[in-house]
Amino acid sequence: MARIKIKVFGKIAEIMGFSEIEQQFQGSSEALILEIKENYPDLKTLQFNVAINKSITEDSVPLNDDDEIALLPPFSGG
Repeated sequence: MARIKIKVFGKIAEIMGFSEIEQQFQGSSEALILEIKENYPDLKTLQFNVAINKSITEDSVPLNDDDEIALLPPFSGG
């Protein structure tokens, strides 16, 4: 099992009830997101980006010890 840190922001943090948590997880980033959406059904309809170690990714990658996963709501810039 890998020890990972999950950081969440904005509406995602409101839904999940925290902004940061550490947990044990074995699997890929895709499996983690599926588990999170299962545990927090309100996230199933919310669009968000996933960053692993500060790099946004759309791919499923294996998670390793000390990985930092961030769930980022859509944002606009100017």
